[in-house]
Amino acid sequence: MNQHEKSLNNYKMLKPELFPLLLRVEVHEQYSYDIFEIEPIVELWFYSSNSVEALKQSLHVRFYGLNFCPMSISSTKPLRLDVIFLKEWHWEDLVFEVRAFSDDGILDADPFYCRRFDAQIEITEKERN
Repeated sequence: MNQHEKSLNNYKMLKPELFPLLLRVEVHEQYSYDIFEIEPIVELWFYSSNSVEALKQSLHVRFYGLNFCPMSISSTKPLRLDVIFLKEWHWEDLVFEVRAFSDDGILDADPFYCRRFDAQIEITEKERN
């Protein structure tokens, strides 16, 4: 199993379908020591429900080396990301296709492509005074 398949398996093991609501989006550039150049990065945080308790745990997904990001950004409707490993072909070293679907299964925007991605569950502890 190569690193791309491991990333995809890790993402699926986190059960992203349990985190349908978009909480936060960050778009920035960062120098990559893998390719020795600056690349665009999109970071997304998802949470499980509209309750305050749900904000203590989020799914954080980072996409590196995007070609573009045409997603409609909305935190009010559920969003499901399908990440597909492009085993058969690569386009300028872009090896994952990412599709965003609304809760009713309709494609929310055109797919985008990235060089690599990772995902993790983050636990956020609220400070109490």
